[in-house]
Amino acid sequence: MTWAMELTDKYDDINAAEEKDQFIASCNADNQVYLIQADGTVIRSLPSDEIYDNGCYDYEEDGMAGIKDSSGKVIIKAAYDYIINENDYFIAYEEENIPSIYNVKGERLYQETEAADMYYIQDDLFYVFLWANGDTYFLHAETQKKETKKWDSITFDRISVDEQGKYWGECDGIHYPLDKNFDMIEGGTVYSAFGELSEGLRYVEILDTKTDRVTSCYVDKQEEIVFTLEGNPVDDAGSFHEGKALIQRGKELICVDKTGKELFKLKINRRRSAFMFYDTYSYSEGLAAVSLDGDKYGYIDEQGEFVVPAIFDYARDCKNGYAAVSVYSNGSESKDQCGILDLRQGGVKDVE
Repeated sequence: MTWAMELTDKYDDINAAEEKDQFIASCNADNQVYLIQADGTVIRSLPSDEIYDNGCYDYEEDGMAGIKDSSGKVIIKAAYDYIINENDYFIAYEEENIPSIYNVKGERLYQETEAADMYYIQDDLFYVFLWANGDTYFLHAETQKKETKKWDSITFDRISVDEQGKYWGECDGIHYPLDKNFDMIEGGTVYSAFGELSEGLRYVEILDTKTDRVTSCYVDKQEEIVFTLEGNPVDDAGSFHEGKALIQRGKELICVDKTGKELFKLKINRRRSAFMFYDTYSYSEGLAAVSLDGDKYGYIDEQGEFVVPAIFDYARDCKNGYAAVSVYSNGSESKDQCGILDLRQGGVKDVE
């Protein structure tokens, strides 16, 4: 069977759930979220389409955002424009982007007095960037201890920690290496692009700050270059999954292995992204969702052959042999439709 669940306008969005062969389906019309089987059978309703690792979930009331715990008890009243979960903390932004920090018990640990961006680093440490004047400081949420931080030549708009525990200062998309005291490492490698570490490799663009020359390459965990992408500038580069990475360069979509060897190449008809979304332009169970015209998406196999034609407006990665797809409406009389493809037979070239 081609479809596990045929296209329907009942749902507005479908995502794979954690349990095998189950999906989370959102319905905006009745503001409900359902856990469904791959064939569309409803298992039960859910409190939210976003359930965090700590069991808490989002809820809305009168258009405002709040948080409930796993028992349904309100721990953060719905009084915020939006709320971000960061490990064991929640950053809640009220009107004019003034943030507060809550723990999972719903206790407010800290409230900022002006508009700011607040980023979780690790443990209970946050980095705060004030909008008004660009001042920055580090904040310990539990003790509310604050330490103002200034750098000689730059003001970072974000501080982050990578998978290796290394600190990075970000400014206008440029990544600068920092030491354990958050000071810039003299002579450290600077990156104008810094991708996900996956299967031991990461796509980066090394920036020579003296000449502005950029080197596009994949590096290992120690940031040693494994192979360089010579030639025209890279437009998009995916992370490695199942030993392969997809790279868009100009009007070509290229697949490489972990040595940099080119496995196949596809021609792109229009110079728009060939990738579906930032979390899906990679192989999953031998298939990858791509587009050659920047509009319609399908699935290619490991040889670059379309086993699912490019007829979808939205296509998620394959999980347990299924993939959620959508077709957008063409006018006011129709609605967007979502469905679930059954890819376990190695392709669905007969999809209509």
